[in-house]
Amino acid sequence: HSDSAGDKQGHTGSLICYSATDPIGRQLGQRIQARMFSDFSWPIAGESERSGTLAVLDSSNCPSVLIEVGNHSDPDDCVILRDNPGQFEKSITKGIFNFLGLTP
Repeated sequence: HSDSAGDKQGHTGSLICYSATDPIGRQLGQRIQARMFSDFSWPIAGESERSGTLAVLDSSNCPSVLIEVGNHSDPDDCVILRDNPGQFEKSITKGIFNFLGLTP
């Protein structure tokens, strides 16, 4: 993403999980986020979890999460993204499996 919040508050090292306001969706987002922070030692800067009204999330009948991985304007983020092809998908999958109580 490229500062999608538009607030220019320095969301470098960005891994932001947006979840609907329901507690199950929020828990899913937290599990995915925890897995990704663990797998990549991603620097936490600013707010990394947000919940609220997003049409794409609120219109779902199941737990849903929107994940922003990296900020293409941040050189450090670009290195993490470039050096880990395919690893983000695996990390997200592990977070979902953890949420479901399964082993990948």
